Amino acid sequence: MAENIVIEQNNAAENLSFAEQSEIENKIDYEIVSGHYKMLTIGAVANAIGGLVYVLVMFHYCKAHTLFAWYLVLILTSLIDILWAWNYRSNNITLQELKNWRKGFLVIVAMLGLTWGSIGVLFVSLNNHEQIITYTFLLAVLICFAFSTSMDFTVAVVSIACILMPTITTSIAAGITNLFGTTGEEYGFDFAIGFAFTVLGVFILVASYFGDTIVRKFFRLSFENMLFSKKVKNMNKILEDKVKERTIELEHSLTLVNFQATHDLLTELPNARQLITNLEEAIENAARNKSKFAVACFSLNGLQLLHEGLGPDIVDNIIKRVAQRFKNMFMNDQLHGNGANYQITLARRDDFIIIMQPITNTEDAEAKASALFSLLNEPIGISNQTLTLTASIGVSVFPIDSIDVNTLIMHAGAAKMRATLIGGNSVCVYQAKDHANLFRQIDIENQLSTALKNNEFVLEYQPIIDLKTGKICCAEALLRWVNPKLGSLAPDEFIHIIEANGMIIPVGNWILQTACKQTAAWHKNGFNTMKVSINLSYKQLQQKDIVKVLTQILEKTKVDPKSIEFELLERQAFLSESIPLIKQIKSLGISLAIDDFGTGYSALSSLKLFEIDKIKIDKSFIQDISSSSDSRNIVINTISLAKSMNATVVAEGVETAEQAIFLKEHGCDQAQGYYFSPPVPVNAILGLLKTSRFVI
Repeated sequence: MAENIVIEQNNAAENLSFAEQSEIENKIDYEIVSGHYKMLTIGAVANAIGGLVYVLVMFHYCKAHTLFAWYLVLILTSLIDILWAWNYRSNNITLQELKNWRKGFLVIVAMLGLTWGSIGVLFVSLNNHEQIITYTFLLAVLICFAFSTSMDFTVAVVSIACILMPTITTSIAAGITNLFGTTGEEYGFDFAIGFAFTVLGVFILVASYFGDTIVRKFFRLSFENMLFSKKVKNMNKILEDKVKERTIELEHSLTLVNFQATHDLLTELPNARQLITNLEEAIENAARNKSKFAVACFSLNGLQLLHEGLGPDIVDNIIKRVAQRFKNMFMNDQLHGNGANYQITLARRDDFIIIMQPITNTEDAEAKASALFSLLNEPIGISNQTLTLTASIGVSVFPIDSIDVNTLIMHAGAAKMRATLIGGNSVCVYQAKDHANLFRQIDIENQLSTALKNNEFVLEYQPIIDLKTGKICCAEALLRWVNPKLGSLAPDEFIHIIEANGMIIPVGNWILQTACKQTAAWHKNGFNTMKVSINLSYKQLQQKDIVKVLTQILEKTKVDPKSIEFELLERQAFLSESIPLIKQIKSLGISLAIDDFGTGYSALSSLKLFEIDKIKIDKSFIQDISSSSDSRNIVINTISLAKSMNATVVAEGVETAEQAIFLKEHGCDQAQGYYFSPPVPVNAILGLLKTSRFVI
């Protein structure tokens, strides 16, 4: 067993640091000392009691004063033992104090040993029977005394001296008497008992040594087990904390994954997936309560143009800001108890879907949807620019329009499409004809995929008139689509689709090549000053090889680059990424016109970024000339600005003689519009070139 303890202790010690082992050794010393305190006190009390019993037993055999004097010395020595132990027990002693205590302890033990050993000298005159009593009692007391101090090797040595003292003193006395001619028989000393005491002393010596070693190893193993238990407990606590922390992280990750699966990351609104769940719950509640609710599709107008003109980051910022306005509006409605319950989702990039419940009828749904326009009352300031936005809203009603989730969404989208065609800030409730319009839109998207391949696109040209001469000086090339199934379609019906799906690049290149080829044909027919104006989209400007494509087209059609004019929307022309390409295009000899001037978001200082050849005033200002002094002032100031920059001014959307006269009187150079001619096929423009001269 002791061997197993040693092996376990050694294995444990290998895993402990030097500081931990030192701490354990100190604890062992203190525990042994604490045991000494207790055992010495017990031993001293046992000595006092044992001495008293011995006095009572031997009272009739010994001289009383000698016996009591001996007992008094024993009592004083035991009392010093007790007081010495209690003095250190009542204080937390240091290691140095512990060493000092051991020295005092040895002195006290020696005094006790001499006191008991003096029995062999003081009471040797006893007979054999009395000697047996004395030695037997002495044996019992000294065994008790030895037990009380057996944990310390030095104590064991003193114990042996104490036990052997009667024999030593008696032998010395016998030797002295022999010197004077006497024998030691008169002392009645029993050397057999003395030899037994000697054997007992050696046994106690050995037992004390090994006992002390075992005790120290036992304490060490106990303390090491305690330390390892503490370490294991701490490790378990750390592991528990780690597991708890990891569990929290996993729960947070799961929550985040669930949130991302059901919410739009830009706006943090529920997404299309969550919309289905919300609608299913709304249908279930409405069916149970026999009530109605409405689905409103709220779509921001003109985001595609903003995307092209200002970039995707600006559009994302706009959507995020509008989403926050929705949140604030619905929160305020709940706080003020308006009785309306709204659930909002971002179903697509530019479509917000709102579930409005409860409603009483279709008119109530339209009124609640119209209230959403208040979100856009305040302009949105972004990048030092102020944007005034509009929206289109389509509404479908459960169960009037449908009881199916997807159909309700589809009907709201169809109604929104009609609202978009009507104009900004319009709301439409679903009608049966909206469904047909929706299917037409689907047909348009499907047919577009093969339109270019099947040569279904054509160009029409709208003349631009020189107001001084009344002659056609230029023509704007406008895209038309003639489909066998759908008929002739205006650009408003399909241009946004080809811009969204990427077809604008190949279609745009086709327009460039066709218009350049036609211009070369006009020049060949004698109209050498005729120019063509071509709209260039933002996505075409993003082509890395746009300059290379233009160069190849010019070389292939053999047209003079000076007869080609590109029109760019104001919001597209002054983007930082567009300017280098525009400068390269101008270096080819191609002219540049800014289209819809006055409706963009750039400062006038942007006009200085590169040389502009032509400024086209937006038709919205021209149409209001007769009724709005603001529009008249804008037109006059724009003409003055263009003149100061040596740029040609073109007025768009001229529909009356009054407008044409006003423009000519205030120095406008050119004009186009239905007053002069609508867009016409290429054959018709050739006839106008030959015969027409417009009188203004």
